[in-house]
Amino acid sequence: MRPTFVLAFLTSSVCSVLSGPVGDKAPIIKRAALVKPNSYIIKLKDGVPKSAHIAGLLSGSKVAYTYDRAFQGYSAQLEGKALEYVRQSKDVEYIIQDEIVKLQDISTSSAQVTTRNAWYESSPLVKRVNGTGVDVYQIDTGIYTAHTQFGGRAKWGATFGGVRTFLFEPVQQPTDITFDPALASLIVGSTYGVATRANITAIKGRSIGSIRHPFGDDGSANLSDVIQGINWVITTAASTGRPSIISLTVTISGYQPFDNAVTNAINAGIHVVVAAGDQNVDASTISPARVTVAVTVGAVVANGNKLSTSNFGSVVDVWGPGKNVPVAWITSPTAAVNLVGTTSSAASNVAGILAVAIDNHGNKSPAALQADLKSNAQTVNGFLIPKVW
Repeated sequence: MRPTFVLAFLTSSVCSVLSGPVGDKAPIIKRAALVKPNSYIIKLKDGVPKSAHIAGLLSGSKVAYTYDRAFQGYSAQLEGKALEYVRQSKDVEYIIQDEIVKLQDISTSSAQVTTRNAWYESSPLVKRVNGTGVDVYQIDTGIYTAHTQFGGRAKWGATFGGVRTFLFEPVQQPTDITFDPALASLIVGSTYGVATRANITAIKGRSIGSIRHPFGDDGSANLSDVIQGINWVITTAASTGRPSIISLTVTISGYQPFDNAVTNAINAGIHVVVAAGDQNVDASTISPARVTVAVTVGAVVANGNKLSTSNFGSVVDVWGPGKNVPVAWITSPTAAVNLVGTTSSAASNVAGILAVAIDNHGNKSPAALQADLKSNAQTVNGFLIPKVW
């Protein structure tokens, strides 16, 4: 990055490229929710080289991530003159505050974990084939990889955010809900999952949230970290050449960089399953549920009716079980609980179904596999419920 004083030596022609008139400033999109102070995601115009733009930033600009695959832009901490400089750059389309999101908000039941209810047991969702050769990436709070449900098929991928970024697996403590294995067990668990032979990789997002959770292990993350997680998956999946699925249950009020990252992952050939969200609103207002090329999943209850909190609308592709679903838990390598109900559990089931479909029929484009998922689904009370085929 170039020191501030160097600006005095720039020619007027160079300044006109980097800094337009005040009236042409890039807008700063503010968020109503909790944000990371002075942290922004910067969308560059199409065709603008990131490296050249970033090299021209003022000293004091702290770039966190340069998204080489997921997003045409970068994230950075910017204040005062550094922020104003970026706003006036002709390279910049818009700037948006870096929102802090809750990765998992899972409620559990104290009731004894028993077999699934009759409707769920008879549902094609519980037909387990295996999903051999398929890699699932879960971008969330982490996975308790030592749980017996995974049989060595769960591993750590990367952690983004918090005090530092690291690629090794953190020490996992019992009762640490931030390494919750619940959703992963619905995808690949030997008892609770659909794809019992698929692999799953944890990508963890962390936010420095509070004195109680100084390292961000309160189940929250910055959107900039989540997008970097998607970026990491795109790169990793390309290097392995294996069929890959992203299971993404983070939901947020419309956030364009998040939508762009999901779309770019799908354009790279990765199948992305997203939760519709749990606000009982039209999912067309929710990111990334509103991404039409993603598989957006709503939740139904035991009788096949809509879960009361599930989002809905034309962007919801299919529906899955979302209430009183037994899952693995963090308190021991064999622990289990019942989830009270979310679209996250429904989306996790559908991710498992896609893994099995790839194993059974070979990998396809995301659009083709989404079409197959729908054409092989059954209609229950007006809701399209996918099945293994």
